[in-house]
Amino acid sequence: MIFLLILLSSFILAEELQTRAFTEAENLVLADCGIGTIPGQPTWSTSREVLYYPSDVWTIDGTPNRPTMMANVPWDGSYPWRSNGVDVKLPNGDKFSIKISPGIPDLGWAGWATHTYDSTTLICWAFHQERLYKLDDGKWCSAAYVCNHRNNPTGRPPTKTEFYVQPKTRSIYEANHRDILNKVDGAIDAAHPNFCKSSDISIGRGCNIKFECSGAGKASVQEMANYLKNTVANSKDFASYRSETTQVCVKWDSRPGFEGQCVQYKDKVDRYVTLPESVEMVINNVPPATSPTGPSQQARMKYTITCGGSSEWNCKMCNVVAAGLGAINGFAGAAAGASCAVAC
Repeated sequence: MIFLLILLSSFILAEELQTRAFTEAENLVLADCGIGTIPGQPTWSTSREVLYYPSDVWTIDGTPNRPTMMANVPWDGSYPWRSNGVDVKLPNGDKFSIKISPGIPDLGWAGWATHTYDSTTLICWAFHQERLYKLDDGKWCSAAYVCNHRNNPTGRPPTKTEFYVQPKTRSIYEANHRDILNKVDGAIDAAHPNFCKSSDISIGRGCNIKFECSGAGKASVQEMANYLKNTVANSKDFASYRSETTQVCVKWDSRPGFEGQCVQYKDKVDRYVTLPESVEMVINNVPPATSPTGPSQQARMKYTITCGGSSEWNCKMCNVVAAGLGAINGFAGAAAGASCAVAC
């Protein structure tokens, strides 16, 4: 009898330890529900809920996944997402202790959560997103904070951004690299916003730029366009500028015997911008380390500049640009990597 009790206890302990295993990809969402349904109080909520997800909160295309567990947080006189904390027990018995610093802007670190089924702390991020989950009474829950282990403020599948830089460069007269990259807005196909139109876009001086893009995620092409116009354009050494000064005649000699001779010169300054002829940006989803599947492409954007003249090889600039792009932050807090073409 004692042996059976010991054996039974060991089975229970083994099952409990398995239940309490570390879940790398788990997400805990602190949600406000029923916002806008109270007459005269458009910002008040009717309930506060904790939603548990064993993996990502949203899919690649931005559709919310369904939580596997949830728990209501009873009103005790103050908003529960607060610095002095709140304790919540989920249906499986796991107890979460959550502390939030209010007023943190979205994507900022707002607090943390600990729980009894695992000793690893979850970091909580401010992230407001409407229509996350619909309650049985028809009221919608909106995300207020997302807590996880993966340095991922949005709860979406983490990504890594890779850049591929062309060692050929183009020098364009009297142009600005920001104006050139801003042409991407006109390339996005309004009828199919996850793709770009294949037509060339003039950037002046006999040069054109063409964008290739595709995306599986919600508004991912527009996100990449914004990333290109802002983060990439601001990357140090992405483009270089030079000026060439020459003297031009502004007054010719009209005296007999001196015709055709210049008597007054003026400096003429010609400005050029040099940037990679082509840069490709690829966003890959990064699965958890325990996932049997590898990374998968979420979105891609590439620009190519063509001009009447020939381009120039510049491996030094290519390596400098690649190093700069590899140092900037990618989407969803993931790192970015970059490399030059094999030719360098």
